[in-house]
Amino acid sequence: MIFFKTNPFIRLLLPFIAGIIIQYNLHFNYLFFLYGIIILTSLLIIFTLTAVSYNLQFVKGLLITLIFINIGIVTVGIKHNIVLCNDNVEMKFSGTVVKNPVDKDKYFKTEINITEYADKNNIYNNNFNVVAYFEKCNNISAIQAGSEIKFKTKLQKITNRQNPFGFDFSKYLLHKNIAYSVYLKKDEWHLKPLYNTGNIRYYALNLRKKTIDLFEKNNIEGNNLAVLSALTLGYKSSLNYETKQEYGKAGAMHVLAVSGLHVGIIFLIVSFLFKWTTRFKSLKHLKTIITVLAIWGYALITGLSPSVVRASVMFTFILAGMLLNRRINIYNSIAASAFFILLFNPLLLFDVGFQLSYVAVSGIVLFYRKIYGLLYFKYKIFDWLWALTSVSIAAQLSTFPITIYHFHQFPVLFWLSNIVVSISAILLIILVILLVIFSSLSIAATALSYIINGILNFNTIFIHKISCLPFSIINNLNLTPEKVIFFYLTIFCIYLWIESRKSAPLFIALLSIFAIGITGAFNMYKTINRKAICVYQIKNETAIQFIDGEKSIWFTSDSDNKFLKKLIKDADIFWNTKTDCKYILQNTNDTLILNGNLYYNSGFWQFNGYTGFILNLYSRLPVYKPKKVNLNYLIITSNPPYELSDIPENIIYKNIIIDGSVSAWKVKQYLKNKTLPVLYTKTDGAFIKFISN
Repeated sequence: MIFFKTNPFIRLLLPFIAGIIIQYNLHFNYLFFLYGIIILTSLLIIFTLTAVSYNLQFVKGLLITLIFINIGIVTVGIKHNIVLCNDNVEMKFSGTVVKNPVDKDKYFKTEINITEYADKNNIYNNNFNVVAYFEKCNNISAIQAGSEIKFKTKLQKITNRQNPFGFDFSKYLLHKNIAYSVYLKKDEWHLKPLYNTGNIRYYALNLRKKTIDLFEKNNIEGNNLAVLSALTLGYKSSLNYETKQEYGKAGAMHVLAVSGLHVGIIFLIVSFLFKWTTRFKSLKHLKTIITVLAIWGYALITGLSPSVVRASVMFTFILAGMLLNRRINIYNSIAASAFFILLFNPLLLFDVGFQLSYVAVSGIVLFYRKIYGLLYFKYKIFDWLWALTSVSIAAQLSTFPITIYHFHQFPVLFWLSNIVVSISAILLIILVILLVIFSSLSIAATALSYIINGILNFNTIFIHKISCLPFSIINNLNLTPEKVIFFYLTIFCIYLWIESRKSAPLFIALLSIFAIGITGAFNMYKTINRKAICVYQIKNETAIQFIDGEKSIWFTSDSDNKFLKKLIKDADIFWNTKTDCKYILQNTNDTLILNGNLYYNSGFWQFNGYTGFILNLYSRLPVYKPKKVNLNYLIITSNPPYELSDIPENIIYKNIIIDGSVSAWKVKQYLKNKTLPVLYTKTDGAFIKFISN
């Protein structure tokens, strides 16, 4: 109770988060809870003004908790409002471009805020965002954040994730209240002569674009430009897949997402430059004011990216306490910043960046001093390096359950890579500030860009070497949501035990460890006994998986497609299996395979009592025989040169499964005379059949 009295915002934040989670999952009519806030607040006022016995004081706390649960529910109800439109007819739209277009090889991608749209009969003034894909053309360069645009097209509903694992793009967009996309050809849109100048967000995005153009003008190009833009400005759209993978393996991906580390660097730079103001009583608040302005100025240059705004809000709350001569409570400041950010956008609670940002900062506050105090170094340089390492360990200790849950890997050498990339980040931010200031002086700009390129080249080589070291990363890790909760309960209770030396936190920590073991054993039991047949959705490719306990057997298209490789990896992580064999379908037309419970012969397969035939481009149809062959499934892949009528009449199948490698025109042919149940993975999602023992 003393902890909550000294940290009131934590007391408010926890029920507020509970309300957000309740409404996100249960979708109540939030107006009912709006009345609940009024009723509960009235009761709280009456209770406060009425003298009651000490034994009933807990009712006051209960009412506050219920009020903030209701506020969380109402906030989600108001903010999470998906506008539903008719996506079957062509309509005229007017809106504002929200982001600067990003070059995606085959098209340009951005977001548009629709302010008005019309069909043949009505004009609608609903306000909502859509993802926009532009056909490449010469006048695309005229589009920037804030441009007013008109276009005529059909809306396309963004479909749900088709497989039970992997990144759910539709869910990610729904968190941003986006449910539709549009594809615009060059003759389907035109810019209005107006420009939205009243939105600071658009101004910030264009300022960031000008800064990136400045980098490019000073001979910072290619991968160096992409890394520098990400590392200093939070612009990650130009980063290639390989760079992201290497930084991820090295445990340094967070450096490419401008956040608390970068805002902290700005804080340290300004604090150092204006340290002299503390000598004068009349200037004692000048440094704090300049620091706040510098932090938000940096946030502006980064395009007001969410991660920087989060960190800036957090630092602002801390600095505001200093400005008001209040005793700073770091836990309360963190909770206050999280509360106000979630009040503005409650669905950020489910954003991985938000989770990692706040958990990392909380972990550093909790564990840094304990870890730093474990070792003592006489020389300042070693002491400073140990301090950096301590911060890195504290952050990793607090974030590893979330990291493993979302990314299924743990970078073992994070402590080494973080020392180097943190020093690089400090140097690069200072050099970028100098480059912006002295960009008009060609000699100074040339010298600065040369140094920047040198640091970036070193960084790239270092990160590559770290990512290639054996055992630099542990892959294919899997944590269930309940295990994540138990891990955090264990970490927090061990911390409380170290602080208080009381037995209760240690007892709870041991119970949590026991629960982790029990859930792990239960999940292992389910894995060992799991048998399943899966046909996944992947564009223009085939991925068929037979799950036999901890073993998985794959039949795939002959492709070096990175998305196919990732799907196989994600599936094995999701089902907690290991790939035993992978067969290329085109090479199995005359192949006999006996692998555990799987029997496969020239397209025919039998697995745990279920049978089927895989019909693909290279299949040879079996010769007709009088004896009937009863099959459970006909799986059609990769545009076979046959009609269903070509299959011999003695082969009888009960269900048809068509995967994403079959062309749309071919699918229409198969669906023309549909008399059997048909599952098309592109529209119906992956086929998954669990087989009971």
